Amino acid sequence: MPAGMTGDQWGEMGGTILEGVGSIFGGLTEQQDYFNQGTRYRQQAALDLYSGGLEVQKQEKAATKNISETQAASGAAGVTSGGSTAVAERESITNANMADAACRFSAKMRNLNDLYEANVQDWKGKQQAMSGILSGGLSLGAAAAAPFTGGASLALSGAALGG
Repeated sequence: MPAGMTGDQWGEMGGTILEGVGSIFGGLTEQQDYFNQGTRYRQQAALDLYSGGLEVQKQEKAATKNISETQAASGAAGVTSGGSTAVAERESITNANMADAACRFSAKMRNLNDLYEANVQDWKGKQQAMSGILSGGLSLGAAAAAPFTGGASLALSGAALGG
């Protein structure tokens, strides 16, 4: 054991080293957790568009059925394709197109929201990794300086930064 440091001081230095390594690995683990959450948001974003497409198909089938029923009822009543029947068909088509547009817009908004959340999670992950690395680096630096300072702790350590 070098002169100037007691066994307790060496033990403290070892604890500081372990704290630094723990901070680094803790930050990297949290980063991975945030990245995993971001992946789940990206998967949900894809599902948002898929489910929106299914809803559009469902609405288109309902609109086609409605228009066909209107035409069949008109034909059975002896009404020609002009006049009020054509107006009703145009209204049905217009309503179906508006419902499709609203559904597509809603799905796209959910999609964009989930993609935004995925990016936020990625950013949080990067911040956690950087925080862990900085905190750990400061702890390791304090441990490395301990033999030269007679075992006195440095004012800036990982614990001082919340690490």
